[in-house]
Amino acid sequence: MNGSSKIFPPLYITACIIFGIGIIGVGCIFILQLPSHIFKGMLYICLGLIAFGIGENVNHPKTLILTPGAINKHESPRYHRTRNACSFGNLIDIGALLLIFTGLSVIIFPQ
Repeated sequence: MNGSSKIFPPLYITACIIFGIGIIGVGCIFILQLPSHIFKGMLYICLGLIAFGIGENVNHPKTLILTPGAINKHESPRYHRTRNACSFGNLIDIGALLLIFTGLSVIIFPQ
């Protein structure tokens, strides 16, 4: 299968990277044992990053490209991802932004 058979838009690639950063961040937060307000704020931020990655994954469904060779079974089917905004994915993205800004406010304004 050649490299042109899968087409990933830049927002989808960025969302996957952000999702990975969120997963690594959650692991680092539990290993570092930060003070309570920083721990809580960073946990909110990393959970927001994970939620953003999930929301954009929902908004970029995998669709099949039908080519004459794929119809005649001469070549394997090709897939690509295009942004198809759905309300559930957008709701997850909004929740992710709320988590990120809540985490920033907890870190900046500790009680």
